[in-house]
Amino acid sequence: MISPSDNLSLRLSRISFVFALAALGAPIARAQTVNSAAAAKLEFLNDRLDAILATGPNGLVTGNFYVPQRAYANTEAATAGAPADGVPQFSFNFLSPTNWDSNANTLPTGGSSALQVAPDLHLGATDHFAALGGITLSGSGDLVFNRYSNDAGKDASPVSYSFEIQHVSGQNDQEFQPFLAYSSQTAYSSNFSSNSGTVRKVSAGSDKLWEWGYWERGKGLERNPQDQLIANRFVTLQVGLSAQAGRAFATSSPSSTYLKVSPSFGYNSNNGLDSDAYASHWSTSLAVNIMRVWRDAASAAAGAMPSSAEQDWTIGPVLTVLYSPPARWFRWANNQSDAQEARNATSIGNPVFTLQVAYSRFTSSLPGKSYDGWAIGPSLGVSWKFSN
Repeated sequence: MISPSDNLSLRLSRISFVFALAALGAPIARAQTVNSAAAAKLEFLNDRLDAILATGPNGLVTGNFYVPQRAYANTEAATAGAPADGVPQFSFNFLSPTNWDSNANTLPTGGSSALQVAPDLHLGATDHFAALGGITLSGSGDLVFNRYSNDAGKDASPVSYSFEIQHVSGQNDQEFQPFLAYSSQTAYSSNFSSNSGTVRKVSAGSDKLWEWGYWERGKGLERNPQDQLIANRFVTLQVGLSAQAGRAFATSSPSSTYLKVSPSFGYNSNNGLDSDAYASHWSTSLAVNIMRVWRDAASAAAGAMPSSAEQDWTIGPVLTVLYSPPARWFRWANNQSDAQEARNATSIGNPVFTLQVAYSRFTSSLPGKSYDGWAIGPSLGVSWKFSN
């Protein structure tokens, strides 16, 4: 018989194994020089991918990076927002966004447009530990193949991993939930023969979510009570806020201190009164990522004038519309039971279709670096979620 302490150690070892797999995705290669405009461009791509993953009933509208949705118990006797303690949640996502990029080469004026494709392989894991005071551990890894249609020199494929420890009491799903996070990202050239350096971030912040819902068809909009389970809803509205401050340590460019605030709005509409993960639904999210960066002065060669420290602003609204078809579209035979339909959905994955419109404005204190641009396009994604 496994003791509680042995079970805790086993769960920690399982989730640590997934984190280690993600960490293997950032090998070291020959480094080149990176600039702040390119770094902002990569952050813009990260925000758009995160928005796709976070939109919908099975994602988190808020958060400094995407993790699988915490496993809220699905019984009316359960405490609101209580993550399923002792049940590690794993997810695997494949996204294939295709965008028209209005300023692919990040020029202040006259930038060239291009078609951008950025397939993303995403692995995530999370677990809640009530015995540790309501601590949730999360981790994720991403491999993105970022390509442009008319200039391979703009390709930058990021390989990244991240870890987060967050306090989630399990008593109130609309509470402030503080976190500590670490992430690492390396941007590679198109053939992965070289990279433009690695940026490692350490940050602290908090997430907050307010939610309202129609509890039954035909009734008015009602604030989601904090002492009741989120269940049997038809439409929900979410207002979220995520804020963090951190330090970014770069290997081939000046390190920096940053502050990032992301207010967001989410809308979820289930096709029926039951909000299970296998019903069809429409979801919309609008997040505005506001980031302030204070970069250290670059080191100067002997006898050269020291460079000025750079200060940057980035503002990036991202609108995402998502549709998830019902599991019955993928039945292997007619008149299957709900349980069999759920098993089929788990085995074939949960396909989603999204349309995204995003804008980014980057403003630098140094001349000749500021730019803006649009990214507009559809995406097809498939996700698998597992519990242990």
